Amino acid sequence: MCPYCNRSFIYTTPKKGTRPQYDHYYPKSKYPYLALSMYNLIPCCPVCNNAKNAEDTFDNKSLLYPFEEEYGYDIFFEIETDEQLCYLGLSNGFNIKIKSKENVEEDLKQKVQNSSKILHIEELYNLHNDYVSKLLRSKYIFTDEYCQSLLDTYPGWFFDMNEVKNQLYFNSLQKEEWGDQILSKLTYDILNSE
Repeated sequence: MCPYCNRSFIYTTPKKGTRPQYDHYYPKSKYPYLALSMYNLIPCCPVCNNAKNAEDTFDNKSLLYPFEEEYGYDIFFEIETDEQLCYLGLSNGFNIKIKSKENVEEDLKQKVQNSSKILHIEELYNLHNDYVSKLLRSKYIFTDEYCQSLLDTYPGWFFDMNEVKNQLYFNSLQKEEWGDQILSKLTYDILNSE
């Protein structure tokens, strides 16, 4: 997955030479000695690479560095709406916003805001309102009791509740697997919102 947006696959295929783009976290123009450093080359999707390359006015230290920093549990996606039907997945009348818990360090908050602005993360995620509506509808239908009944009914198929939910939502909801599936962080946040 693209480590900047978690929206696109970045597979490499040997025969046709399909591969991800490589972003120079620190631009070659300002840091030529880092041009070939593996720690400076971030495999990413074309959308994020182009958005970042188009922005010349930022200080790279003000963006999240994907090899060391992440949203984690303290930064999360949330829907904003006045329509109660949105929370049941019956309306797309909402906006997806990036929020942070109160105890988050200001430096991390600023990096998330800068990354979101430069890479257009909120804009891109708002293109997935249909997906979020389906998640909200499924969250309402697939209650904890329903998930437990699946776990009890098919004990050989699922080891725990996490596997049941991964199967129901076709995603990886555990933090250590967020980089394995598209929109996994968004999926986790929406399913765990109140």
